[in-house]
Amino acid sequence: MKKVRMLIDISAWKHYRGLKAGGVYDISEPDIEVFLRNKWAVPVEEETPREEPAPAEKPLTAYTAEALEEKPVTAYDKLAQLTQYHLTEIYGAYGTGKSRLVHHIAVEAQNAGKRVLFIDTEGGLADEHIRQLQNYWYIGDSIEALEDAVAWAKDHRSKYDLLVVDSVGHPVYVNYVEMESMDQKLKAYQRLAAVFRDMVRFARGERGVDFLMSERESKRKALAIATNHPVSEFAKIAKDLPPEEPLAPFGGQIHRVPKVILRCEPVELAPSRSVFRALTFKLRNMPKNVEAMRYTITKEGVSVEWKGV
Repeated sequence: MKKVRMLIDISAWKHYRGLKAGGVYDISEPDIEVFLRNKWAVPVEEETPREEPAPAEKPLTAYTAEALEEKPVTAYDKLAQLTQYHLTEIYGAYGTGKSRLVHHIAVEAQNAGKRVLFIDTEGGLADEHIRQLQNYWYIGDSIEALEDAVAWAKDHRSKYDLLVVDSVGHPVYVNYVEMESMDQKLKAYQRLAAVFRDMVRFARGERGVDFLMSERESKRKALAIATNHPVSEFAKIAKDLPPEEPLAPFGGQIHRVPKVILRCEPVELAPSRSVFRALTFKLRNMPKNVEAMRYTITKEGVSVEWKGV
């Protein structure tokens, strides 16, 4: 059957209500002769419809720019970029808003479609904040419970995009004074190091297992965040700690494990509004004590402003 593409004149609208003036349509016999005789249309192309050219392929940078414009960058995205999907340690003295900060990061990631597991050893979050988390575990201050929970998360890493532990140091802190021998105390360091390693395995996968899979079969990379306390906090309860920098995170050489370590400290404290900042302790080639982030806690929630990173 012969077809001709026609540019429809306005007068055709009176007789063919489905057509619009100025539109181009494929007209079949015997309507072709009627349209031409009444000058309702002008042929555009004979016999076969023209092929529409394929849209030009956009460069990857164009897609990336559009995505960034359409979707706000979350703290999860920022930390994933800084760590290349690894472990981030956020530490500071009590009262520096660490729990609220990582809670904010978790909820923000969750709202962006990420699957989050939040493990709490301190029990400091208010009920209203706990209810905002889809997967929240309170495990208490047992070191063994912390080891088991993180090991479980590592073994089920395909279920989650983000693991938060608040905090890794608390079980050691509350049990340290009851440890009678130095051997027990050094063992606590080793167990804490094992928790950090499992958190890295949660984020990066098991070496020799996930890394050797094809791209299609490999598990997606995830992000892990641990909060901790500075050595100065532990020094208040223990006089026999190995010599360390007072403002360093507790754990000795364990701080070699995380890719990014941020130290939190207050900037402005007020009943209705408290401002804190996170300084670099370990971040790529950046020097220590560079302000990486400033976060504000109010009754309405937490807001985060990234600085020079």
